Amino acid sequence: MKLQRTIKQWAGCEPTEMASKMSTAAIMHALKDARSDILALYICVERLSATLISIGEHHEEQRELWTDECNADADQALYHKERSDFVKIAITAALPEHAKCPS
Repeated sequence: MKLQRTIKQWAGCEPTEMASKMSTAAIMHALKDARSDILALYICVERLSATLISIGEHHEEQRELWTDECNADADQALYHKERSDFVKIAITAALPEHAKCPS
């Protein structure tokens, strides 16, 4: 998902200055970009929420399994590493392009 403007660009937008110094066409373009980015970020938040719920549900399932296993400690260590990797991948995939941290 790619946003229309970066956070740096949005942070630099001053509504009063825009209204007094920009043309009507430029203001309309900024409003279209804002609407588009708000909708994209809403989808991003929904995906992140679903991912976190899924992770929580999976964690509860794993906890129930560990109570019945003798080698639960080793399984838990492996599970936590796999879960950490999964969380990083899932959250990175859900974020818009401009919001991703540089590697």
